[in-house]
Amino acid sequence: MKDYIYLEECESTNLFLANLLSEESPNLEHVVISDFQSAGKGQKHGFWESEKGKNLTFSYNLINLGLKAVNQFYISIIISLSIVDLLGKYLPAESIKIKWPNDVYIGDKKVAGILVENHVSGENIVSCNIGIGINANQLIFKSNAPNPVSIRNFCDHEIDTNILLIDYMYNFEKYLALLKNGEFESLKRMYLNKMYRINKIHKYSIDNKIIFATIRGVDTYGFLNMNIDGDSKSFDIKQVKYL
Repeated sequence: MKDYIYLEECESTNLFLANLLSEESPNLEHVVISDFQSAGKGQKHGFWESEKGKNLTFSYNLINLGLKAVNQFYISIIISLSIVDLLGKYLPAESIKIKWPNDVYIGDKKVAGILVENHVSGENIVSCNIGIGINANQLIFKSNAPNPVSIRNFCDHEIDTNILLIDYMYNFEKYLALLKNGEFESLKRMYLNKMYRINKIHKYSIDNKIIFATIRGVDTYGFLNMNIDGDSKSFDIKQVKYL
């Protein structure tokens, strides 16, 4: 059972959640939703732009996962798949892709971002904080983000963010059950099936060198597997930039 907390405005739902968890029993799960974040967090310490009241921005924590640290990338997998299923209610399924490691795209534009903070003890993940931003109704983006888009850009009606949240959590619980049941291969296949640019040659900056490469998938640890001039190599998020 999760405790839902609504905030009209906050600095960051991730920060609010972290502060809340530091003050109480760690054996509780919360979902923190805010209409506006003054300092929303994105990947690589980036800023997540979101117009007040237009989008779905929320954070939640997980406990008692029973998941080995070596399998932590599967948390990103089930979150991404949950968002893909959510967007499938509004858009053609073939237009929705997961850009490694865990952005969700409509075509070549970013509609959702994910931030996962795992807390590890020994070989196990003891808890996890997850932050999600889904662009729902925002039509104009003012930051220097290169390719933002919202669901509303493709629909002729406003999107109810409360329904988005309900549907997302339903999807997530479904995939979480598969993860807890050890369905790793099945989850990975579903992730690869929706992977952005997979099996296509594209230009990337890898270790600050411009090259053409082909994404082949992800390895056991969630590193990006790419084919470069016939050689198979794996990279982490700090090494690869999509061009």
